[in-house]
Amino acid sequence: MNKPNDKIMSALSDVSTEELVDELSKRSGVTKISVGLYQPYELKRKYHKELLADEDVYVQAKKVLVIQND
Repeated sequence: MNKPNDKIMSALSDVSTEELVDELSKRSGVTKISVGLYQPYELKRKYHKELLADEDVYVQAKKVLVIQND
């Protein structure tokens, strides 16, 4: 895959994170799952957990995109 050029990157900087994530969630290889109080899902940091306080190991998120490399 080619690296995006400066013109594309400049245009993307004007797009909100919410809009970018929404667009990515529609792509093939991406699964959008809901997480929250009543969802059986935990997201933990993979690296450097031993350097973090216990409460910082878990990542808080409303939605998570799982991207699978094919």
